[in-house]
Amino acid sequence: MKNQIKLTLLFFFSFCIGVVAQNRSIQFEHGTWKEIKEKAAKEKKLIFLDAFTTWCGPCKWMAKNIFTNDTVADYFNEKFICAKFDMEAGEGVAMAKEYSIAAYPSLLFIDSEGKVVHRKIGASPDVQDYIELGNNALTTDMSYSSIVKKFESGERNHDFMIQYLNATAEAGLNTDKGVKAYFETQDVNSLSIPGNWNIINLYLNDMDSREFEYLLSNSDIFIDKYSEEVVNQKIYKVFEDACEHAIDNRKVDKNKYAELKERIFKSGFKNSEKLLLNSDLSFYGSQADWLNYSKTAEKLIEKYAQNDNHSVNVNNICWTIFEKVSDMPILTKAIQWSKKSIELGDPAFMDTYANLLFKAGNKKEAIQVEEKVVEILKKKPNLQFSIEDAEKTLKGFKNNLN
Repeated sequence: MKNQIKLTLLFFFSFCIGVVAQNRSIQFEHGTWKEIKEKAAKEKKLIFLDAFTTWCGPCKWMAKNIFTNDTVADYFNEKFICAKFDMEAGEGVAMAKEYSIAAYPSLLFIDSEGKVVHRKIGASPDVQDYIELGNNALTTDMSYSSIVKKFESGERNHDFMIQYLNATAEAGLNTDKGVKAYFETQDVNSLSIPGNWNIINLYLNDMDSREFEYLLSNSDIFIDKYSEEVVNQKIYKVFEDACEHAIDNRKVDKNKYAELKERIFKSGFKNSEKLLLNSDLSFYGSQADWLNYSKTAEKLIEKYAQNDNHSVNVNNICWTIFEKVSDMPILTKAIQWSKKSIELGDPAFMDTYANLLFKAGNKKEAIQVEEKVVEILKKKPNLQFSIEDAEKTLKGFKNNLN
């Protein structure tokens, strides 16, 4: 199954059977963005913007289960001018750039002049979360724009910075500026105290920062206080982000990427080998070098997936091979890897296995597996993988059986 979100992601929630569609729904405007802002000015209301994409599973789930909830519909229809735009089509493309939208769903509250007042990313199964979100947009002290103003005025005390950084992260925006500004007020020898470690652990992303260099050089101090697992996870994440940034497009500077890998390898970090295999996997994928992609995947899976499955996303690897590769030996390996992963009972993993089987020509078995996926989703709906998608795949299999 397709990986639904970058980054982000980060903000998926377990399905809540208490959220059900009712009789009313949010009434979204159908005009242009200019017309919507004009209406907002006329009615003296904020605009609630649902920034979505057609491939985003949580966006679809939210549209079906939250926007059709009576409580949410009544509240948003009364308080806001409501709009929704596909960020990858029409006016949405320019809007995504203007409002720095990179994770989905993104929920924004915007005034009639086009300025963002409040924002948050992610879908929640709790109706009250959306009411609270709207209330925060309407409450001066709680809106993201007011929090930003306090930061820009020079507020730096720890409790406020936690609020600012949390709001920035929830908005799907980069926290580097806030982290740097806060630590400019802190002595290097204070970095391991609980309050500062909390900010490092939650929000620090800059591999070249003084704070990360101190963490790396003095990891034993942090490990004694906060455990080896937690500290190593943080170091891993910062290195991982640096690698992802280096290879985020086909025009990657291969020399600089090689230098970055060498720096990470020489850092002494105990998990550097696994990290660099994962990074090379992304690198070869960005270059559409599927032969080396599959070779790297094989090394990664054989060495790490069996004992550490959470750090090796076997399902994403197998889905990428399904989408991009037609070479039968590579498909066969992916089928073997995917078959092992379905032992976890995840319908998304089973869906990937079924798609690989079908592409390799094992059509009848693929249908049997996908039928099981549909049965599972009927009994236990999944926020990230809808039964509609599974039924569509199953129908496609049956229509192309011969």
